Amino acid sequence: MFARRLLLLQSCLKQQRIQQPQHLLSIRSHRPTTSAYLSYPEIKFQNGYKTTVKVLKPAPQTSDKDQKIIKTEQTEDDAKKDKNDPAQSESPWISPKIYRNQVGVQLLSEKLQQGVFKTKYNPTHSSGKTYYITNISQEKLEISKHHLTSHNIDVNKSENVQAIDFDPPPLAGDNIASHFYKLGKLVAEPYLQMAKDYANTDVPPVPEKKSWIFQSGWTRYSTTDGDGKPEKVDYIPVDEDVLTFDIECLVPLGPYPLMATAVSSKAWYGWISPYLTGESKSFKHFVPIGPPPPQSQSQSQSQPTSKSGSKDTPKKPRLIIGHNVGFDRARIYDEYSMRRTSCRFIDTMSLHVAVGGLCNQQRQPWKKYSQAKESDDSEYLKLNKETGKFFDAGSLNSLKDVAKFHCNIKMNKTIRDVFFDGTIDDIRKDFKKLIHYCANDSFVTQKVFRAVLPLYLRKCPHPVSFSGMLLMLDSFLPIDKKWPDYIRKSEKMWKEMSDNVESMLKHLAEEAVTKFKNASQNNGNGNGNDVNDFWLKQLDWTIKPVKMTKPKFMADGKTFAKGGEPRPFSNQKLPGYPEWYKALWDTKKQDLSLTLRTRVTPLLLKLKWLGYPMYFSKKYGWTFRTTKKSLEAPPPPQPSEATATAAADIKDKEEVAVKQEDPNSSLKNLAPLEFTFDPEHPEYEEFAANDVLENGAIYFKVPHKDGANARCCNPLAKGYQSAIEKGTLSSEYPNAKKAMSMEMMCSYWTSAKERVKSQLVVWDDEVNNPDNVNDDGGYLDLGFPKANNTDTKQDTNSGDKDDKDDKDGCGVILPQIVPMGTVTRRAVESTWMTASNPKKNKIGSELKSLVKAPRGYSFVGADVDSEELWISSLIGDSQFGAHGATALGYMTLQGTKASGTDMHSVTARILGIDRGSAKIFNYARIYGAGVKYATGVLMEFNPGMDEDTARKKAEQLYMATKGQKERGLTYFVRPFWYGGTESYMFNELEGIVLSKNPRTPVLSCGITETLQQDKLGLKYMTSRVNWVVQSSGVDYLHMLLVSMHYLIHKYQIDARFVISVHDEIRYLVKDDDRFRAALALQVSNLWVRSLFSYKLGMPNLPQSVAFFSAVDLDHVFRKEVDVGCVTPTNPDPIQPGVAMNIEDILDKTQGFLSPPIEKKPEITLYDPEKFMFSSKNTASGSNSSSSSSEGDGDSNDQEAVVSSQYAHLLGPNYKAKAEMMIKKNKVKELDNESSLVDSKSLNQRTTVKSLNNLFLRAQMLYDIEEIKQMMSSVELNGYTKKSTRMSRQYISGYSPVTIKKISK
Repeated sequence: MFARRLLLLQSCLKQQRIQQPQHLLSIRSHRPTTSAYLSYPEIKFQNGYKTTVKVLKPAPQTSDKDQKIIKTEQTEDDAKKDKNDPAQSESPWISPKIYRNQVGVQLLSEKLQQGVFKTKYNPTHSSGKTYYITNISQEKLEISKHHLTSHNIDVNKSENVQAIDFDPPPLAGDNIASHFYKLGKLVAEPYLQMAKDYANTDVPPVPEKKSWIFQSGWTRYSTTDGDGKPEKVDYIPVDEDVLTFDIECLVPLGPYPLMATAVSSKAWYGWISPYLTGESKSFKHFVPIGPPPPQSQSQSQSQPTSKSGSKDTPKKPRLIIGHNVGFDRARIYDEYSMRRTSCRFIDTMSLHVAVGGLCNQQRQPWKKYSQAKESDDSEYLKLNKETGKFFDAGSLNSLKDVAKFHCNIKMNKTIRDVFFDGTIDDIRKDFKKLIHYCANDSFVTQKVFRAVLPLYLRKCPHPVSFSGMLLMLDSFLPIDKKWPDYIRKSEKMWKEMSDNVESMLKHLAEEAVTKFKNASQNNGNGNGNDVNDFWLKQLDWTIKPVKMTKPKFMADGKTFAKGGEPRPFSNQKLPGYPEWYKALWDTKKQDLSLTLRTRVTPLLLKLKWLGYPMYFSKKYGWTFRTTKKSLEAPPPPQPSEATATAAADIKDKEEVAVKQEDPNSSLKNLAPLEFTFDPEHPEYEEFAANDVLENGAIYFKVPHKDGANARCCNPLAKGYQSAIEKGTLSSEYPNAKKAMSMEMMCSYWTSAKERVKSQLVVWDDEVNNPDNVNDDGGYLDLGFPKANNTDTKQDTNSGDKDDKDDKDGCGVILPQIVPMGTVTRRAVESTWMTASNPKKNKIGSELKSLVKAPRGYSFVGADVDSEELWISSLIGDSQFGAHGATALGYMTLQGTKASGTDMHSVTARILGIDRGSAKIFNYARIYGAGVKYATGVLMEFNPGMDEDTARKKAEQLYMATKGQKERGLTYFVRPFWYGGTESYMFNELEGIVLSKNPRTPVLSCGITETLQQDKLGLKYMTSRVNWVVQSSGVDYLHMLLVSMHYLIHKYQIDARFVISVHDEIRYLVKDDDRFRAALALQVSNLWVRSLFSYKLGMPNLPQSVAFFSAVDLDHVFRKEVDVGCVTPTNPDPIQPGVAMNIEDILDKTQGFLSPPIEKKPEITLYDPEKFMFSSKNTASGSNSSSSSSEGDGDSNDQEAVVSSQYAHLLGPNYKAKAEMMIKKNKVKELDNESSLVDSKSLNQRTTVKSLNNLFLRAQMLYDIEEIKQMMSSVELNGYTKKSTRMSRQYISGYSPVTIKKISK
């Protein structure tokens, strides 16, 4: 029956698509306006999953040739009408029904809820077409509403959003958790099993140094099979599918490899570049791994596809392991192809970082402790016992440190210096010694892998985490011939600007010396007192007498002998010039060396802070000088009310106007700097001391973002650029602003140019094929499509691609990514992941836009909207079990910029800053930054603000957001936050990191051993709280990657991963498939957000976060499709791309992910063992590392979720007991707050439930005495105050093992 329906579906779809006009189906047509489609009667089909298809008939279209960004124009009345009543929308994708939870947050539409969570809504009441869902108890609801009301949030004013409604693709499992587990296994296998088998396998010993043969290409050194003699081979055999790999390059020569070694379970392999052996004149050779791939698509118009329909090369899977393997991957020949290979990579550095890496604050103490241990400094070790606790739990990331930590192997790396400063002849001379060194690195890496892989799999047991690491190492950046032009232009303009600035500063220096000489001639003093200038007076004007030779006289003693006249010594440095000038003299260049970073530059530019001249103090850094008279002067006149109103109208609506204050008013509250007047004192400063005594001068420090104790060492540094733009930092010199402006233009390229220029760029037909040893033809073909007679259409929807003609070359950059480079498991890469967005005044800042899609392809990607903010708020909401139940959660989901109710607008109002700046404070606070940091940043944004005022405002912000902190342990066991909009979130985050076994809430990834509670106590809390949020963000990215990989293969979408930069993700997609790829991205986002909610005990999802606000279809890589990327080096704006929301995408795809004409065979899903997750098992510190690797439960409501909130009632092995009780039918479903609990424990359950509600109440209160009184009066069901406090400990996030004692 199913087969007949499937055939009918295929037939109908085929007929439907054939009969539709070609312009409607064409992927190159512009998106018609809404009126271009007229709805016809519904036809229902089975297409692998239940779908409702709307047959659409084209209506007359208007010309839209100039349309670049998809946008539906509406009048204000229409927009308001649509916003408040989605039922009036004519779109087939909008449901007329609105579903809300008890606090007013709009949830998914019916079809999405059933398709993702496999449950139906059960509304308790309705109002018109709005239906309300009850999912929390009345007591919790009252607590939530009281909390929201106290923060001026009215849940009755929630606005409707469009209720997108379509049938999503079917889940691969019985529920969303099982679905992702199976997807993770699908992507991870067979590589995960290959890795496990290899980790349990001994490799052959390293061949003896004398055994290595100096011949180009691969040589096999077998010790386990064959006769043991070295054998020349073209490639490593495919049956040796797991390799440990290492490459060595000669840095002065270039980035191309000279030698490589690999070891499998059977044999060793050595590869030598033909350039090293002298057979090739070109050093551009890469290391080939496997047999050559089939013909590239540029050589054959009909590409063979794998069974899944993807364009991957149909090879046997292969796994390559290396330390910082991204470096090695960029030098492997097989990886440079548009068509993905079946080769995957594992980075042992990343595995170590996830298990025993160090956060930034731990690195320096670790290094010092390591040095003390090596030198046996017992006194230092005794004084730093706290460092010793985490010292033995981790190490730095180099192979040398990792090998010593995990395997107790001491490596000697001194021989590698020849690769950094040697020559090609040095490499040839010591070939055997150097390739033996390379092989030893491979051998040690394999030992490290064997030790660290089991640790990593225990830390990150979910297969999605392993799969995400594999996929991150598959990045691929296409470029064109504009790349060398970009570098040339940037270098040229940077040099011109730098030379202009240097020339300007030299002129100022020469001018100062000339003025001094003139003043000296007029006054005859020849000292600094002749300089009547506050700035120049600070320079050292001492002029040492010119050293002369001794005169020689005639016999009369009066007449100079021949050649006896006194002459200046020949080696004197600038005789007759002041000391400060001589200090700037470069003897090699015979010229002044001056930049904006030179210490005397602010004095030559005569800089002012708030209009006051600046002075450099050895003790305080840069300061500014004023007098008591100046401080008492009246403030400057304020603009009239009409002028102020007009100015306010000009400001962007989303910004909060900053109130202008008299700078002197804030200075009056500052304490003047104190200088010693004792000339014998080591901190005596003659200039300032005399100025204070003689002129009554008052000095203040130039503020620093790191607080009052930090010194400003360079007011022209990057951190003070905003002060320059605002006029806080000004100059007496007319051209100073021009000089500072030019320096700002150069700043980006100054910091980035070396990293950009060192990129390994591979061009089509440039790198030699493995067979091209003697330079007689045969070069690497990247597989980019070539222009032909049938491919001449221009793609207007993805921007202008008319510059891609035959003469333009194509190239590829493989970013050398460390997939887990920080303790939060975030990926690290020095160039592309740190590239800024283009700025009009920054040379070379258009870097990302140089990544360009080849002909016939587009970039499809999106930015995750407020990813980490949403995750944080969701963790806080999970205490109630309802989205938006906390003030932070509600503002994140329902707040808007327009109404000023979102989190950033609220913060902006509190601090009196603009909304964009408020984001910095909000994210820093969520990551654990405190009042001190907020004070420094606030002073940076408001240079005229004194520290006391800034601190008070910061404290006001933290009081309103984070709340007050109760540090006593009498009632709460650990520090406890209450009274703020974010108190619930911070209590939950800190509860996770202070638990016995901190893990992320969704994929159950554990924190690195160096940040464990038993090693740190309450130290490094900023880094640990940051870990919960950012590591959960990494879980989000890994799930997104795995979901996209699954959908791309299942529905035969021609796409490959390009790069992900934290919350951005991009794919290179064939134009025919780009709309389906966009839909796949939206579905993936829906699935990922749903799993987050499901795992945190909320089996529903807010409509506002279900989909990306827009998916970008673009021809270059950039942050937004409408950013022109205009910079000094790119004055002409780049053509815009297309931004499509979910409704636009559904219009284009008709809701189908299936291929347009025929349904190809689907990939086979693995059938992993059952895997049971708990909704909050990670926050409680339960033994989730073992339990979360078992498999997820089926769709039975009782079995789907086991809440660890009541886990202690079943004892430490509560999951096993729960499963046993299910089998014996001894489990009964309780209310919405409970899960699998023995019916005999009702009395205890009631107690814990009451305590949980007390915990919720405590966090919303503002008075600590009220909280203490409430807790002191609690005695439930015979529990004592002590046991109540112990239950507090569990609910606050501590391990249930401790609570087990009171459950008896």
